[in-house]
Amino acid sequence: MNKASKFILCFSFIAILASGFISQLLNIKQADINFFLFPDDEQLANNLSYKETLIKISGLFLKTFQIVDYYSDKNVYILDNDYIISASAKTSTDYEFNQLVSFKQFLDENDINLVYVNQPTKYLDDTIFIDNFGIPSFCNQNADLLLSRLSNAGFTVLDLRDNIREERLSTKDLFYCTDHHWTVPAGFWAAKHMANTLNQTCNYSIDFNLYNPDNYTFIEHPNYWIGEQGQLVSKAYIGKDDYTVVKPNFPTRYLLKEYSSYVEGTFDDFIYQDQIDNHIEKDSALHYAYRLRSSINLDIKDGKILFICDSYGHVTEPFLSLGVHQIDRYQPRDDYFPEGLRNHILANNYDTVIIAYAEFMIGAHDDPNSSNYRMFDFDQ
Repeated sequence: MNKASKFILCFSFIAILASGFISQLLNIKQADINFFLFPDDEQLANNLSYKETLIKISGLFLKTFQIVDYYSDKNVYILDNDYIISASAKTSTDYEFNQLVSFKQFLDENDINLVYVNQPTKYLDDTIFIDNFGIPSFCNQNADLLLSRLSNAGFTVLDLRDNIREERLSTKDLFYCTDHHWTVPAGFWAAKHMANTLNQTCNYSIDFNLYNPDNYTFIEHPNYWIGEQGQLVSKAYIGKDDYTVVKPNFPTRYLLKEYSSYVEGTFDDFIYQDQIDNHIEKDSALHYAYRLRSSINLDIKDGKILFICDSYGHVTEPFLSLGVHQIDRYQPRDDYFPEGLRNHILANNYDTVIIAYAEFMIGAHDDPNSSNYRMFDFDQ
């Protein structure tokens, strides 16, 4: 069905919504429905709630007629049980590979470990797009190509897709339905595997009891929030996601960076608890309730890491910090060292650099307008 046909159906459906039954079902005022059917310029200029009302109406319409690709122009596709996924274009991986090889050479020359972590997207098999939507996606194929090239070039690679398969997990166990980020428990799980890789390949000795779930409190918030993808199709279509807070139930002592200085704190200071407790329905930022913070763990003596990450890092870096003395965060998309990244690394005597990227970052440099365009620029 083309977009024009969908719009015709949509407006036909809106006309049907004049019935009081549907307006009550959606909790939409009849006056708001009338506004859509018969708007005038003054209403259009003064009405501030019309957008939310339209999203509600559109969401119910799309759900009723099972239109799963209406927001394809925003790369939102909806699977069964309201699970949103996105496609990735094919890329050669040449830019990413060359940048990583150059960066590794620099680190090798200075006896600094490099670990590349491939963080999964919300599906492990790209054929899901052909099978369900008739279009290709190359997200996992791009990752396969880049990781193969890195392994052949002597990189230490942690591909978390392998751990998902080995543990017979589903990506639906790790990700929100309505958001492209993974959950807090998934970040905890990923940090455990990063710690294991540090032990196996970088001579770390992280105590694995730190990642025993029995040592943590899991606070469940059922049916709690809507992610940024889900808001495009509305709660009427997609429903809400659960949200789980994970905290260690053992004492922690930190120095946490606040602007240019450090302040004393605990693991709880990685979390914006007020944001979790007082979030509003249209807040799409609960993934960011866990903070990326440079930290010094006063209970651990060894390990100094520069953690180069994307937004997945909000719920991995805090848990990884439990096992090492110091972690500094860096996001090439947003951060900048005045002295340059490489000079910063040398000046701070890191023993290890971890690059932890969601695999859909691969190929972002093909699009100069992408917000992730600089993610593989390690010369800045």
